[in-house]
Amino acid sequence: MSFCKGHSLRPMSLFFPRGEGLPGAIPALCLPLLGSNALDLGLVKTMPLRQRSRGENRLVSSIFVLRPQFRINIPRSIKLAAAGKKSWAKDLLTAASKLPFPCPELDLANATALSVLDYAKMIDGLMLRWIQGEVDSSEKLYLIKGRREPRKDMAPAPQTLRLRHYLFMVKTQKHREALTSLLLSTHLLAVEILRYGDHAQPRENDRSKRVCRFCKIEVETPEHALLTCDASPEVVSLRTAFFGKLFIDVPTLRVLMEILEPSEFFKTMIYERSTIALVAKFAYEVLEVFYTTPVFRSAV
Repeated sequence: MSFCKGHSLRPMSLFFPRGEGLPGAIPALCLPLLGSNALDLGLVKTMPLRQRSRGENRLVSSIFVLRPQFRINIPRSIKLAAAGKKSWAKDLLTAASKLPFPCPELDLANATALSVLDYAKMIDGLMLRWIQGEVDSSEKLYLIKGRREPRKDMAPAPQTLRLRHYLFMVKTQKHREALTSLLLSTHLLAVEILRYGDHAQPRENDRSKRVCRFCKIEVETPEHALLTCDASPEVVSLRTAFFGKLFIDVPTLRVLMEILEPSEFFKTMIYERSTIALVAKFAYEVLEVFYTTPVFRSAV
């Protein structure tokens, strides 16, 4: 997934692929310098996540501090970089310069295990702030703004990057994909699909004119399709059955539906973990109904 064209969701992957941005992950650009020690990285990657983090920290420390072959190659690499030649050091600086946010240059001449780990943590912090800024400034991502995640023995709090519960609690792939398409605005409802045009159909710049293909009154958004549109008997039937199950499982949602705006209630439904599979199934079924009818385009 990408928020900006040409930039990965996790810029740290330029340094730490497959490490999920862990500050202690092994820089991929170091691998040519590891030689046989690259086997250690494979062993670390088989560890559970928490053990892996500690193991990777120790491995980075051993590489930068204890491994003679690595220490010998760092000065050589830095000299090559200073001469404008290809080297690990030059690649590392190039990768940092291509991140979609400004960051200070790593002082490779005085690099230690601690300074590299501190640099990784700094990049991780800058990356999180950049991604959150992208989300907050996007009109397409309004359904994931302000969401809070539960924490053990603490109040829920925003977390920019996290394995969201619907990605592993919704077991049926097509249900999971339907739900995430609504959250990330990759669906084919009018509010999104009419944002773009082609040689046959111009884009609709006025959001208020991207109306529902059934009622042709309200803007066709995810919350409208799932929660408020009553112009399709099939959708109304699906919704009635869905709410019948949802309100039995989570009675408080019945009260919240009366007091919250549709978009906020939609987010509240997503937050409830015990019924997330039911919500995802409902999202899939409603989208299937909508997608069988062409999007409505107002006459020019």
